[in-house]
Amino acid sequence: MGKVEIPILSYTEIRRKADEFREKFWGKKQMPLDIELIVERDLDIIIDIRRDLNALFDIRGYINILENKILVDEYFFESNEELSRFTIAHEIGHMILHSGIYKIANVSTLEKYNEFRNSITEVEYSRLEGQANIFAGCLLVPTQILVAEYNKILKERGDMSKMAIIFKVSKRTLVYRIKKEILDK
Repeated sequence: MGKVEIPILSYTEIRRKADEFREKFWGKKQMPLDIELIVERDLDIIIDIRRDLNALFDIRGYINILENKILVDEYFFESNEELSRFTIAHEIGHMILHSGIYKIANVSTLEKYNEFRNSITEVEYSRLEGQANIFAGCLLVPTQILVAEYNKILKERGDMSKMAIIFKVSKRTLVYRIKKEILDK
């Protein structure tokens, strides 16, 4: 495997790609976005639930772009809907942002994925995963709806955790999106 370069993508660029993806496959429909429906129906990607994926490979999910398949760890899929949804959106982030890299590196099996993972630096791996995380958060928690819900909760002096329910994401994902889209502005 030759040297693969992980591109540096800005937060704004990743958010734009997530917004374009959502608009194309979900439009203006209500939240939460049904990521499983989009993946299976619109993208014709199989979601394959695997036992011990995390225990054996230290990953919650993996996308095999060549076989149109996303593997998700069974434990996370069965026990944590928010994390499962985020994992699937994260893997779609890799497909949108990194498919060229995965093809060049011939990431066609979990073993080849591990080879690829071991061939890049920790900084590159963090960049790759961080970009997919940003994509997933932006996809599942659209900025415009986030800001509207945030302002509504503030006005009503309501509970911020209700917002996590609206988007079906973890509080951690929600806090990150609020920080990036509202507090850091």
